[in-house]
Amino acid sequence: MAPVSRARAVKGRRLRLKIVFIGIAFGVVIAGLALTQTRAPTVPARANSYSASAYVTGRPGDYLGLLVAKNTGLFRNSGLQVSIEVGPSDAAAISAVIDGSRTIGVANATSFLLARQTGARIVAFAAGYVESPIVFLVREKSGIRTPRDFVNRKIGYFPGQNSSTIYEALLARTGVPRSRINEIAGASEEDFLTGKVDVWPASVGDVYRFREKAQVAIIAPIDFGIHVPGTVYFATEETVVHNPELLGRFIRSLIDGWNLTYEKLEKGDTIPDEPLLSSNQLRAELDQQLSYLRPLASRFAEFSPAQWRSLRDILLSQKLIKDSLDVSKAVTYDVIEEVYRRPIKYAY
Repeated sequence: MAPVSRARAVKGRRLRLKIVFIGIAFGVVIAGLALTQTRAPTVPARANSYSASAYVTGRPGDYLGLLVAKNTGLFRNSGLQVSIEVGPSDAAAISAVIDGSRTIGVANATSFLLARQTGARIVAFAAGYVESPIVFLVREKSGIRTPRDFVNRKIGYFPGQNSSTIYEALLARTGVPRSRINEIAGASEEDFLTGKVDVWPASVGDVYRFREKAQVAIIAPIDFGIHVPGTVYFATEETVVHNPELLGRFIRSLIDGWNLTYEKLEKGDTIPDEPLLSSNQLRAELDQQLSYLRPLASRFAEFSPAQWRSLRDILLSQKLIKDSLDVSKAVTYDVIEEVYRRPIKYAY
């Protein structure tokens, strides 16, 4: 038989290779079909999502970063499904977390510690207002410029409220005797605006509203060395121990929400799906409260041990808590430290 030509041999090898490749491809398709019949679809990395519910109190400006994080999809992008309830009081927020109906609550730091002392097994893991937002308003023509000018003046005073705690701490810090001040319990905003009361306690976010009605100046406790946490985000001890990833994602999204809010505010832009930011009043409030949400040399949501020590000392001196209260067990820094170990970057 005549030998096979080189060209025919090469052609034969190519034909055999095609057959082999077709067989492999067919096998891969069949295997893939079989896998889809027997195995669940591949789950994306972010599919280990969490659900959380937050109970907040106060004005919209107090928790706008939270609303922005929800409405612009920042929570969703972090693998969180978050519901937000706005309630009437710190006590309601604390009760909602304790009874398990809400995952996360927000309350002023004083209310939080008082609840902790009564046995509430809750832990603060991040700050809302890093500094207490309590300020004291005076009419510009009153001549009142410092706490020492409170002497012989009429002060709006509300026992049992956070403003009274800060007020008493401010007097102690500046050496002003309470006995020389006329404290008016049960006074109204109208009393202040009409001159019946000389000094009025308020949240820094309320300043714009008062300035629409009168010429007022601010006496800020932080200018006199009162540095305590303002509001705190808290959860049960069980959640903090067993689900720190949920809390970390929540706070990371919250921080992104605040960063986005203030970036848009600086540019004069509005935020998609967040009509609240178009309000001139809200814009003014946000501008006023930034130094309390993110003080100089601090970051959003980050409280410090020194602030908690200061608050504990104040509450002890006012006999609101007992020396046995261990603040180190009431507060964790692990969540916020872990959040800031990774770059904060938002996308929506």
